[in-house]
Amino acid sequence: MLIILWPHGEGGMNIYGLASIGSAGMVAVVVVLIRKLSQLDRPVTILSYQAVGVGLLMFGPMLWFWKTPTPWEAGLLVLIGAISAAGQFINILALRAGEASALAPLDFTRLVFALGLGLAVFGEWPANRVFLGAAVVVGAALYTLHRERRRRSAKRNVPAPQRETG
Repeated sequence: MLIILWPHGEGGMNIYGLASIGSAGMVAVVVVLIRKLSQLDRPVTILSYQAVGVGLLMFGPMLWFWKTPTPWEAGLLVLIGAISAAGQFINILALRAGEASALAPLDFTRLVFALGLGLAVFGEWPANRVFLGAAVVVGAALYTLHRERRRRSAKRNVPAPQRETG
C-alpha cells in the first residue's frame, strides 16, 4: 500500500491514504471473522451481521451528510445493494468452503476490474508505482498460498507415530 500511495513532500500521508490503509486492515479482519463464523453460522446470518454492523457504523455519517436521493439514484442504490449482497453471500460461501489464503489470489481480480473501470469511467491510467505496488501485494499473496500448500503437504506426508507393542 505504501508503494501505491507513495507518501512524500511536506504533508507525507494524507487522510485518504490513511483511510485506504485502514480499509485494507479492516478487510483482512472481516475475512478472518467470516472464515471463523462460517464454520458456526449460516451464510444468511453472517450477511445479516455484516448489514447491521455496517449500518451502525454508517449511521452517524449518514445523519451528517444526508442528501435525499432522486428516484433514479434510489433505484441505483437498491441495485447496488442487491448486487453487493449477492456478491458478499457468494464470498461467504467461498470462505466457508476454502482457505482464505487460497482464495486471496482470486480476490485480486478486482484490481483488473478497477483498472478497467478507472479507465472507462474516469479516463485515468494509474502511475507506474501502482503497478509495482499491486505486483508486491499479489506476489505476497501468491507466496503465502505456495507456503500454505507446502505446509499442508508436509503435514500429510509425516508418518503417524508408531505404537509400541508388548
